[in-house]
Amino acid sequence: MIITFFLLKNQLYGQKLFFKHLYKIGFVLIFCVKILKYLFLI
Repeated sequence: MIITFFLLKNQLYGQKLFFKHLYKIGFVLIFCVKILKYLFLI
């Protein structure tokens, strides 16, 4: 019981880190798209 709880807690923490990483990647992608749009407008 304690082991399964620990694994579940670990999994939730891993998911939090994964979503943080995904958010950073998304932010960078949006930034790149904005730069590309700006370059094409010139």
